[in-house]
Amino acid sequence: MKRRILSSLMALVLVFGLLPATAFAEGETVPDGKAKIGTTEYATLDEALEAAQDGDTIQLGKGTYSGNMAKPTEQGKGAGKSLTFVGAGTDKTKWEIQATQQYGSDGWCDYSFKGSDRITFENMTVVGSVYPDGSTKSNDTQGLTYIQHITLKNCIFNGRADYWGYESTTFENVTFNAPGTEASGVTGSDYALWTYTGENYTFKSCTFNSDGKVVNVYRHKNVSYTITVDFENCTVNSNKHNKAVLNIKDSNNNYTINISGINKVTGLNPDNKTCSRWFQVESVGEGESHYATVNIDGTTVWQGGKMVSHAIDTANDKYTDGYKDDAFKVTYGEWTKHADGSQSREVTKTCNYCGYETKDKETQNIPPIEWDVSKSKTATQLDTNTWTSDVTLSLPSAEENLASDVVFVLDKSQCRNASATAAQELVSQLLAQQELEKATLKVGVVAFGGTAIVVRDLEEITDAKDLKDAVSNKNVGGLHGTNIQAGLIEADKMLSEDTEVSDNRKYVVLISDGHTYEFSKEGEYGEYVDGEAKFNGLKTYGIYSETDLYAYAYGISYTIHSLHDQYYTGDYNPDGTYKGDWRGNYLTDDKYKTGTPGNSDEVGNVYEMPYGTWDKYLAHITEVVKADDGKYDVQLTYDGGDYGYQCIGKDNTKADRAALADGILGKDNYIKCGLDADGKDNQLMHASGVDRAVYEAYTKYASMAEKYHCYPIYVNRAGVYDRAMTTQDYGYQLMHALGAISNNTGTDVSVPNAPVAENIDNEKFNGIFNGIKNDILYAVGAGSTVTDTIGKKFDFVGIKGLTVGGKQLTMVNDDKDKNTWYFGNDKTVSAADCRFKVVYDSAKDEFVWTINENVSNFAPVQLTYTVKLTKHETEPGTYGTEDLKGEKTLTDAEALFTNESAVLKAKNSAGVPVEKQEFPKPSVSYTISSGIGGDDGDDDDYFAIQKVDAQDGHALNGATFELYQYNSKGKTVNRTTAKTSRNGSESGIALFSVDNKNSYDGIWYYAEVTAPEGYVLDSTEHKITAKDFSDSRSTAVKYADTVRNYRGTTPDLLNDSDHFAYVIGYKDGNVRPYGLISRAETTTIFFRLLKDSVRDGNLLTSNTYTDVADDYWANTAISTMTGLGIVQGRSATTFDPKAPITRAQFAAICARFDTGKSSGTQSFTDIKGHWAEKYIERAAELGWIKGFEDGSFRPDTYITRAQAMTMINRVLNRIPEENSDLLAGMNTWPDCNPGDWFYLAIQEATNSHDYRHKAGSYETWTGLNADPDWTRYEN
Repeated sequence: MKRRILSSLMALVLVFGLLPATAFAEGETVPDGKAKIGTTEYATLDEALEAAQDGDTIQLGKGTYSGNMAKPTEQGKGAGKSLTFVGAGTDKTKWEIQATQQYGSDGWCDYSFKGSDRITFENMTVVGSVYPDGSTKSNDTQGLTYIQHITLKNCIFNGRADYWGYESTTFENVTFNAPGTEASGVTGSDYALWTYTGENYTFKSCTFNSDGKVVNVYRHKNVSYTITVDFENCTVNSNKHNKAVLNIKDSNNNYTINISGINKVTGLNPDNKTCSRWFQVESVGEGESHYATVNIDGTTVWQGGKMVSHAIDTANDKYTDGYKDDAFKVTYGEWTKHADGSQSREVTKTCNYCGYETKDKETQNIPPIEWDVSKSKTATQLDTNTWTSDVTLSLPSAEENLASDVVFVLDKSQCRNASATAAQELVSQLLAQQELEKATLKVGVVAFGGTAIVVRDLEEITDAKDLKDAVSNKNVGGLHGTNIQAGLIEADKMLSEDTEVSDNRKYVVLISDGHTYEFSKEGEYGEYVDGEAKFNGLKTYGIYSETDLYAYAYGISYTIHSLHDQYYTGDYNPDGTYKGDWRGNYLTDDKYKTGTPGNSDEVGNVYEMPYGTWDKYLAHITEVVKADDGKYDVQLTYDGGDYGYQCIGKDNTKADRAALADGILGKDNYIKCGLDADGKDNQLMHASGVDRAVYEAYTKYASMAEKYHCYPIYVNRAGVYDRAMTTQDYGYQLMHALGAISNNTGTDVSVPNAPVAENIDNEKFNGIFNGIKNDILYAVGAGSTVTDTIGKKFDFVGIKGLTVGGKQLTMVNDDKDKNTWYFGNDKTVSAADCRFKVVYDSAKDEFVWTINENVSNFAPVQLTYTVKLTKHETEPGTYGTEDLKGEKTLTDAEALFTNESAVLKAKNSAGVPVEKQEFPKPSVSYTISSGIGGDDGDDDDYFAIQKVDAQDGHALNGATFELYQYNSKGKTVNRTTAKTSRNGSESGIALFSVDNKNSYDGIWYYAEVTAPEGYVLDSTEHKITAKDFSDSRSTAVKYADTVRNYRGTTPDLLNDSDHFAYVIGYKDGNVRPYGLISRAETTTIFFRLLKDSVRDGNLLTSNTYTDVADDYWANTAISTMTGLGIVQGRSATTFDPKAPITRAQFAAICARFDTGKSSGTQSFTDIKGHWAEKYIERAAELGWIKGFEDGSFRPDTYITRAQAMTMINRVLNRIPEENSDLLAGMNTWPDCNPGDWFYLAIQEATNSHDYRHKAGSYETWTGLNADPDWTRYEN
C-alpha cells in the first residue's frame, strides 16, 4: 500500500514538472495585457486563441484586445471556434472590433472569428470599429462577420456596429454609447447598431445613450427572412430628438418587434405615425408591401403599415405615448338639450402626437342653474286649544312685490326695425298675461348708436305700440355708429334707480347684430346735436378707421369692422381700391370663405386670425386694455355728417390728412391689419379700436348679468342679409359669448340666423321670445317639486288647501291612498290631469308637492297644511321662539320649528333644473301661565329691570341701576348694582339677585345711576316689595320693570331745530316705503340736514370718484360729505352712487356724526368682526339704530326707505308720538297710510313744519311750511 502511494506522488511531481513556469492557481487575476484559459496564463491573446479549444472561456486582464491585432485584415487564430471572453471590468478591459476593407462589399468588418458558431463578450468595453490608423468612425457595414451567434453581457459598447450574429445576437445589461455622445469617442450622430445580419436580436436590461439615433432595424431586402427584435426592461437617454428608439425599415423583410417589461425613454419625441417613442416605421419604396409587426406586452399594436388600435379606443391598448402622456386636444361641440332633461354634445379627442381622432357623445343631466327663486314659508300662531298651526308654502314669496321691470336695449343701426318689432311682440305677450293677473309691468327702452339715449322711461306700460313709437326717427336722431356698451350703461342706470323692484325681477333684453366698434366711459356725458335732435349723451370713443385717422390718412387697407391681428381684406382690395360693398367680418382659427355658400363665387380666403377662439381673443384683449390704461383713447364727435372726418377732413389732401393724423396719434403710428409698421401687435388698435369696443360691451354685460336676468338676441341687418354670413361673424361671436354668460335663464338665446322683421312669425324667432317671456312670467316651471319634512315635535295633520292667485283650487283625495291629494279646476281632477299633487310619506314624515304647470310670477301659488304639536309642556314658562316667517337665525334649543326642512327642486320655464334651495323654517312658541313660579332650584330671589327708549321702545344697554333698602335709621343698606345688557333673548336687562327678599319688611328701592350714552338720566326712585321678586331668573326677566329714557342732544353738525322735509316723493305720487335707498340718495339726505353754516362752510363741487361726474345730480352732496369724512367711497376712485345702501353703511354714516367712541358693549349677535362693528355699536348706544327681535342687526341687508327715515328721525329727535300730533293739509302718500308702522316717521320726513316739544321728547306740529328748494345744489 505504501509503495502505491509513493508511486502516485512521484507521478504528480513529474506532471507538475512539465507545466509552464507561469501557471497560476484558480481565482487569481490576469496580469495586464495577458490572457488566461482555466489556470493557464498566456503572454498574448494570440497565444491563448491558438491554444483554445471550441467552447473555452478566455479571461482577459487590463488592456486593449482584438481578435487579430497583428493582422487585422485576416482571419484570427480563433476563427471557427466558439469562445467566451471575460474581461476584468468595463473600466479595465477594452475589446476593439477591427475595421478593414479586405473583402469587397463586406468591408469595414472584423473577420477574426469567421466561421465561429458562438462568440460571447462579458465584463468589458467593446469599441464598435477601429480603423487601421487607430481612429474610430461611424460607417456602413461595420462589425463582426460570419459568426452565427453573438452575445454581449455586462458590457459597455461604444460607437456603431452593423454586422452581428448571422443567426442571433443577445445583449444583456449592456450600456450603448452611440456615436455623437461624448462617452462613445465617435463624432457625428448615428445609430449604435444596425440589425444588418441575423434573424433574432434580444435586448435585455440595456441602456442606450444616444445623440438622436439608437437602433436601425434594417437588413437588405429579402422577404424570406423573418427578423425578430425583443426589447425587455430597457432605458434610452438621448441628447436630442431625431429618430424613435427602433427605426424600422419596413417593406424589405418580415420584422417582428416585441417590447415588454418596464421601458423608459427620455429625450425623444413620439413618432407622428406610430405615436410611440419606442419605434417608428419607414417604408422603403412607394407602393411596396409592409411586413413589420410590433407587439407590446404580447398585444399587437402595429401591423400592415398602420396602428392596430390607438389607446384612446380601448382601456387595454396603452402602448401609445399619446395615451401615456394624456397628450390629447379635446374639443367640445355645443350642448343639445333634450326633452328628458338631459343634454348631449360631441367630444372630439385628437392626439397631439399622431393626429389620431375619435368622436364620442357625452350625455349628462342638464346641470342646475343658479337662480334665486322667490319663495316664502309662514306659520300661524300656535293654537293652544288644538295645539295646531297652519303652515303655508308660497311661490313666489307671499311678500314679494309682484312688479317687474323690463328694459329693451335696441340697436339703432340697420337692425333697428327688427329690434323694435321684436320688443313690441314680447311686450304684447307679457301684457296679455299681466291683464289676467292684475300685476304691474314697467318697461323702458334704450336705443344706441355711437352713444345711447333713453327713448322710453321705465314706466308702467298699457299698450305695446308705445314701443314702436319710442324708436321713431325723431327720437333716435344723433345715434350714428354702434356702441353696445353705451346702451347697456343707460339700461343699468335706469334699473338701478328703481329701488322698488328687486334685482331678481329685473330683465334686460339686448337686441343687436353685435357689430360694435365704439365705446364710452361711465359718467362722461356731452352734448349731441343732429338737426333738430339735441340731447346729453355718453361721450363716444374709438377709431372709426374706415374713414378716420391713419387708415384713411395713409390709404391703408383696413376697415371699421376689423379686429386685432385680423388679416382681413374687408372693404378694400389689397391694392387699396374700394370693393363697394360690405363683406362682414370673421373671428376664426380656420381659413374662412367669402362669397355665397354653395355657389361658384364661394372662395377660400388666405387670411386667418392667429388668436383664434373667443376665449383666447378676450383674454388677450383684456390684458392689452388693462396695460394700456386709456392712453390711446380717442374721443369721437359727430359733425352732422359722420364721425369720420372730424380729425382729418374729408377734402384734405393725403399729405394733409397724414399730418393731422400724426398730430393726434403720433408720427407713423399707423394701423395695418392689426399690426404696426414693424409687423407687431398694434397697441393703438387694440386699446382704442374695435377690440376695445368688444371688450367694453362684454365686460359691462357680464357685470349686469350678475344682477339681472339678461338676454342677448342676435338679429341680422334688415335689407342686407336674410341670415348671418357665417357663425364666425364677429357680431355673432360677441352675441353668442354674451349668451354663454346668461345661463341663469337656462337658455342661450343668442342663436345664429335669427330672422329679420319680415319674418317675425318665424318659428325659431318666436321660440326665442317665448323663452324670454316665460322666464319673466314664471317663477318656476312644470316639473318642479318641494319636499317638506315635518318638524320633530309635530305631527302632520293634513293638507288644508291650495290657491293660485288667491283662487282656491278643487282638492280631491285619492280613493285608494288617503295620503295623496290632487288639485285642479273641479271635482273631476285625477292623477292624469291634476295641476298639482301632494303625496305624504308617513315613514319619512314628509310630503312631496309636485307642480305640473308653470307658476306665474304674478299669481302666487300657496299650499297650506296643518301640523299639531305632539306633546306640550305643563310647567309654567314660555317654550319656543316665535318666528312665524322664518326670518331669524335660531338653534334647535331656542326654536319650535314646524318643519325640519322644505327643499325646492325647481325647473325654469324651459325645463332646465335650478340649484336646489331651502324655504325658511318658521318657529312657533307658547306660554304656560300659573302666576309667578318656576323655581331655579337655589335659595336666591331675583328682580329685573328693562331699560328702553322712551320714544320707540327699543331696549337700551349700558345703563346702571342700584337696588337697596333703608334701615330703621334711614340709612341705605343691602346695596347692589347691575348694568343693563343682553340676557337670553332680551336686551336692556339689569338682573339683581338677593338672598333675603323679606328683610326690612320686604321693602326695596331702585334708581338709575348712569344713563346710556346719548340719553337723559332718570334718577326717579322706584319702590318695590318682596312679592315683586321671583325665585326664577327667567321669570324675573319676563316680568321685568320697564324704565324709559329720553334721548339727549343732536350731533353738532346736524340741524335739529328746523323741521323741513328732507325727502321728496316720486313723480307718480308715491313715497315707496319698501323701496331701497341708494348711496347717492342717502348722502343727499344727510347733506340737506347739515346746519346751513356747516354746509356752506364746507361746500365742495369736485371729488376723486370717476363714477360721480361734475354734472351728476348728487355731485355736490357727495363731494361735500366726502370732504367732511361722513361718507366714504368704495375706493379712492369709486363711489358707486346708484348701489343700494346696507344697514351697516347707514349706521356708519350716522355714527360718524358723533365724536364719541363705542363702549365696546356687544349689542347684536351678528356684528363681531364686521368692518362696521364699532360704528354699529356706537349708533346703537346713542339710540339711533336698533336690531331685530332675534338679537341680530343684519348688517349687510339693504335698508328700506322707511327704515332709513325712521333712523334719521331718531338721530334728529324728530318724533311725533301719535297721529293727532300731525296737521291736516300735509303731504300724504297713497302707499303710506295710518296704521303702517312707518306712517309717523314718513310724514315727519316729507313735510316741512313748525312744532313744539311735548312730554317725553315727542313733538306736536303747530304749522306747515313750504318745502326748501334744493335744486341749487343739484345738477
